Amino acid sequence: MITSGSLVSLRAWERVRGFDESLFIDYVDNDLCLKVIDEGFRVCVARSAFLEHSLGERTRHSALGHDFRPTHHSPLRHYFMARNRITMWRRYAVRHPHWALFDSVFAGYNYIRVLVFEKNRPKKLRAVLLGTWDGLCGRSGPCPEDRKLALTSAD
Repeated sequence: MITSGSLVSLRAWERVRGFDESLFIDYVDNDLCLKVIDEGFRVCVARSAFLEHSLGERTRHSALGHDFRPTHHSPLRHYFMARNRITMWRRYAVRHPHWALFDSVFAGYNYIRVLVFEKNRPKKLRAVLLGTWDGLCGRSGPCPEDRKLALTSAD
């Protein structure tokens, strides 16, 4: 589920101490769901609910009989996704291997979409590598200024 449009019971929210703000942007929602599940609560989806929400600037492409919809996120967003993914795998992969497997497959699929259909591929790849490294080093919170400069400056 995504944070936008979520309803959380106050009892569950207080038990898990809310969002982990150190994740900063990506995986905040996944972390909340997994913490709630770990505390014995359920995560439910209202299938009939509709939320108008834009995930990036999606475009549609067809290749090999499959429909691809890359998000065209900025390099900085790719940094956060890669960094926080490592943090989340460390926290939850053992207790929730099905989630970790799904997340790793989705990450691979997402990187294929980026490498095949998006612009600014070298900078986005650099963002993924820097984010992965920072995740392995245990960094969290806002992006350090040197990283931000490397990912937002013109080549």
